[in-house]
Amino acid sequence: MTMEFNAVQDAVKSLEKANANLGPELLSADDARELLAVYARAVKLASYGQTALARKIDNAVEVARTLRCLHGQGQGDRGRGQALGDAPEVSDVFKGGDISLDQATEIARAEQAQPGSATELLEVAERESFQVLRERPARSCWRPNSSGA
Repeated sequence: MTMEFNAVQDAVKSLEKANANLGPELLSADDARELLAVYARAVKLASYGQTALARKIDNAVEVARTLRCLHGQGQGDRGRGQALGDAPEVSDVFKGGDISLDQATEIARAEQAQPGSATELLEVAERESFQVLRERPARSCWRPNSSGA
């Protein structure tokens, strides 16, 4: 197996151990916020890998089966991967765990609709909620997809 595969397996084992020992009721609110931010970053990083790999697999049924989701969701993951493949600036930020899958998808689709828009939207994503990011393209009249899928 490759080094990447082993690193991901190690990360999963670490998360399994952390979850087994997680006692939120024993944490202060500040500690819970800090740990929640770490978990959120882990989700973002895992989402990047999942999306990138789903793009490589040319079978939505297989993707859906692996992700344990509906066929349409598997197709959606492949579509997100394609949009991100067409927006390398967005993909790089997503790869680093700095934005969520939803943010990356929204920005990549906006970039497809209006090339050059990603830079501004990545700045918005850095400091605002997803809802603000989602409304930003709508105000600019180049919102690519209102379904969020």
